[in-house]
Amino acid sequence: MPTPTHFLHPHMDVVYLIYGAAFMALGLMISVRQNTRSELALSPLLWLLAGFGFVHGTQEWLDMWRQLHGPQPVMDVLRPATQIASYLLLFDFGRRLLRHCLPAGSLGHRLLGPALYAPLLGGGGLLAWQSAEPLALASILSRYLLSLPASLLAGYALLRYTREQLIPAFGPAHRARLSRLGRLAGSAFFAYGFFGGLVVPAADWAPASLFNQNIFLDRVGLPVQLFRALCAIAITITLGRLLGIFQLETIQRIRTAWSATEDALD
Repeated sequence: MPTPTHFLHPHMDVVYLIYGAAFMALGLMISVRQNTRSELALSPLLWLLAGFGFVHGTQEWLDMWRQLHGPQPVMDVLRPATQIASYLLLFDFGRRLLRHCLPAGSLGHRLLGPALYAPLLGGGGLLAWQSAEPLALASILSRYLLSLPASLLAGYALLRYTREQLIPAFGPAHRARLSRLGRLAGSAFFAYGFFGGLVVPAADWAPASLFNQNIFLDRVGLPVQLFRALCAIAITITLGRLLGIFQLETIQRIRTAWSATEDALD
């Protein structure tokens, strides 16, 4: 199936530049806003999300390099490798955060253990190994088996963590704001799950032959990379505002310490 053209076709290098920069901004924002002294369960997991931003941004800039300079053997290996690595980081963030929200010993808690990676990586790796084009198949399978579930896990985990732990921790005064930011961040990840996990490169096997980037471009008239970049920007903005919880936590600590000091002096 020939790739349909669009008015951005001559400028896809710019699209990839913005796309990669959006994810790099996500990683940089988290690195700057993260509070390593925080007692919140979210804090020690944020390095996974920052890593996802940096690694996936690198992968998109490799796509930009390919757009500018054409296919190269080394780049053809690096691109799917960085793509898979980035999705693993996002998957582990969602898995760990959601597992934290579930009761220890529950079915969901057990299913989200590290053993979950065995069927995903083993099955996908075996299929790619047996393919005539293992790198191309690995790239597509990583979207179905890692990007889609990783985005759904991260989105749902943020929604649940915000509702069940952040809002109770910071009280009714911040309920509306935290609830709104949690929903927005979760929705941005869900949207990325669709654009990044279901809209895959075209292939001659279902479901990639039935719904892919070429069909999306033909129907919508815009490349899916543009929508993925918008999702990355939305994730960065909403998470940046949500991570204001670290400032709230610091204020709470100061108030608690001040109250304890006053009580001790009375």
